Amino acid sequence: RQKISWTYAEVHEEIRELAAGLRHHGLTNLQPGDIVALFSENSARWLITDQALMWNGAASAVRGTAAPLDELAYILEHSDACGLVVDTPTVLEKLIRNEQATRCLAKQVRFIMVLWNRKGAIAEPIRSAVGSVPIYTYEEVTETGRAKVRDALNRTSRSPADAEMERALWRPIA
Repeated sequence: RQKISWTYAEVHEEIRELAAGLRHHGLTNLQPGDIVALFSENSARWLITDQALMWNGAASAVRGTAAPLDELAYILEHSDACGLVVDTPTVLEKLIRNEQATRCLAKQVRFIMVLWNRKGAIAEPIRSAVGSVPIYTYEEVTETGRAKVRDALNRTSRSPADAEMERALWRPIA
């Protein structure tokens, strides 16, 4: 993993951009009170993701990737997680080998985000195993959020929908 050095202002901006990207991708209609399973070791991206979820009023069910696979599957199912964030494609690959986790992915999970992804590392067998559940990378979600923030800064109209979107961009929901 790369070493990351940010100022507090840059951390705030990264959280805001990821939060906007999560809302846009919904990560499919992410709502206050939703729970997202976050299976990762500590990292800057883990911190940013956890904060961005809270910015949107969601909560995270957190566990490190060294936990036994059955424990991760149990957390995924019993937390009623609507989303799954994993630190690498390898963690996702382990999860789809577990019948309980695969059932949860098909039944309740609306999106998957991978924090650390080598280019092309999400292989077709992984994508096939999760079916129609979209898989995003941290970079994709952050870039989408960055564009949403930029659009809000450049917008001149102020409809009620614009005002609500802008409120969520500048201040956390929760």
